[in-house]
Amino acid sequence: SELPQALPDVYSQAFFDKTGFCTEAVPLGDDVLGDQARMLWILFGAVGLVLLVAGANAANLFLAQVETERREMAVRAALGAGRGRLALHFLLQGLLLSLLAGGLALWLADGAVRLLLALSPADLPRLSEVHLGWEGVLFTLLLALIAGGLFGLLPSVRRGLESELLGTAGRGMTISGRQRAARSSLVVAQVALSLVLLAAAGLLFRSFHNLVSVRPGFEAQGVLTFHVVLPETRYESFAAVDAFERELAARLAALPGVEATGFTSALPLTGFDGCSSVYAEGRSLASGTPCLPIVFVGPGYFRALGIPLRGKAQEWSDNPGSSSAAVASEALARRLWPGQDPLSKAVGGDPSTSYRVTGVAGDLRANGLDHPPIEALYLPLAGGSHTELGQPLRDVTVVVRTRSDRPERRTAEIRRAVADLDPGVPVAEVRPMAEILRDSTARISFSTLLLAVSSGVALLLAALGIYGLLAFLMARRHREIGIRLAIGARREQVRRLVLFQSLRLAAAGVALGLMGAALTTWLLQSLLFGVGPLDLLTLGAAAAFLVLVAVTASWMPARRAMAVPPLEALRHE
Repeated sequence: SELPQALPDVYSQAFFDKTGFCTEAVPLGDDVLGDQARMLWILFGAVGLVLLVAGANAANLFLAQVETERREMAVRAALGAGRGRLALHFLLQGLLLSLLAGGLALWLADGAVRLLLALSPADLPRLSEVHLGWEGVLFTLLLALIAGGLFGLLPSVRRGLESELLGTAGRGMTISGRQRAARSSLVVAQVALSLVLLAAAGLLFRSFHNLVSVRPGFEAQGVLTFHVVLPETRYESFAAVDAFERELAARLAALPGVEATGFTSALPLTGFDGCSSVYAEGRSLASGTPCLPIVFVGPGYFRALGIPLRGKAQEWSDNPGSSSAAVASEALARRLWPGQDPLSKAVGGDPSTSYRVTGVAGDLRANGLDHPPIEALYLPLAGGSHTELGQPLRDVTVVVRTRSDRPERRTAEIRRAVADLDPGVPVAEVRPMAEILRDSTARISFSTLLLAVSSGVALLLAALGIYGLLAFLMARRHREIGIRLAIGARREQVRRLVLFQSLRLAAAGVALGLMGAALTTWLLQSLLFGVGPLDLLTLGAAAAFLVLVAVTASWMPARRAMAVPPLEALRHE
């Protein structure tokens, strides 16, 4: 780094050598998107998988529709309709259906985008630019035309269409083994892709559950926070700032339902960053000084946030001009004085100006619930001979603990209390601590919601695909079922036959889906907390649920097959 040469009075080379302090260049795109870039690509891939599932479903349904029109096509061919005429018929039919579906999809997408924007976290980068624009409309219509053209031309590209139609126009038409295998393959692919999405959504859901189950180290319920900024012209000294905070704390404590009030330079989950060199008693300077955040707090801070405290912190009764009480976090105490009692140890910004550790605060996950407990040093806001502050800190956050589950209801009273004390002091960013805690998990909860929606849509399409295929097969096998029943087969056997077909397709899809999930879920590794990308419980639950959906989807075709009267089935077609 060039900082020691540029600012020799502020930085020394020894500081960099001991603390490992360094500068880091980050591309602007990475700084704007942060860890959301990977999640956005994963969601983009999920949408692609849903499109594939929908495409397979559309292909299966369209081919089934073609099969039902084979007799009509046979008659057309017998009357002289050529391949081109038949191909045009299928093409126009496919284009019309796909364009109607595309229009409906655009209408649904517009409403879905508005709903998801209302549910999305406010700090998602460039959220205001998300809308259904002409690019999305053009892409949807183009995709609909491609799909319609592809599915429309698929039946007519088969060789020997006319002879095939004429040769199968008789009674009791059944589909060939090759056609049945093609449709079954499409269903298997749908099940496999659905399982990949379902496994990813399950992993994120378990990660989210683990995250919200973590104890943050403070009690957020009933706590209201807000910022005050003191004008420098009227609050020039430490004494003036301290007098304002003392009086404000007294006025807030007099409000009904207020239990504790504290002041701080940084709130957990909003700004415990920074890197300050800290010297500690009993730790050799040669071993290097830790570089960690220093948080300035006033009396009542730990009580107001419900942070466990062993020992004591600064109180209003202490002399602000000579206070040198410091509080170390549990994580910092374990690092600086392993196996020792940290109380009364000297600590500070440099060896000449040290504080005495009078308390140890409980572990606090201040940089995120998915981050380890912070190593931090809490120093008093009040100025004195040992202060690390060059001047009073006039921009502070006030923490107010109330007995209400809705502390925001005290906002008007708090604003009046500040205005009565000094009308020139603005009150800003009034937020319940519970809201700040929820916002810390908002991104992963929103990502989980999006993947859950994607997997739900894919699951529904896969169920419809299984149902449609089995219903079509049963309709084409009426004569076979009638013969089976006529020669003594029990209806229970027919039902087992249908369910077995469903389970065979589902099992093949699950096997492929598990292999696909094993190859793709590692992309989620950086987004998971407390669960691995190959978590057997999640993958097993996803597979079992998909099999259950397949059995449910095949239940109606099985019932219809059992209800076929033998004589009617023998007369079918």
